[in-house]
Amino acid sequence: MVGVHEKHSPECGGDPGLAPALFFMKIRKRDGYVSTNYEDGEHFRPLSTIDSKQKCDVP
Repeated sequence: MVGVHEKHSPECGGDPGLAPALFFMKIRKRDGYVSTNYEDGEHFRPLSTIDSKQKCDVP
């Protein structure tokens, strides 16, 4: 499982000691299948089912 976290720095005014989780991804090694809980933070869904038109605020 891979965690995607916010990055804080003095330049953005955030506390560099904090890195809250935004979402997680599960990547299956044998075939590269990816699922994520990006949409609701709780339920994992295949990455390909997420609306590709949805704007993601992650840089």
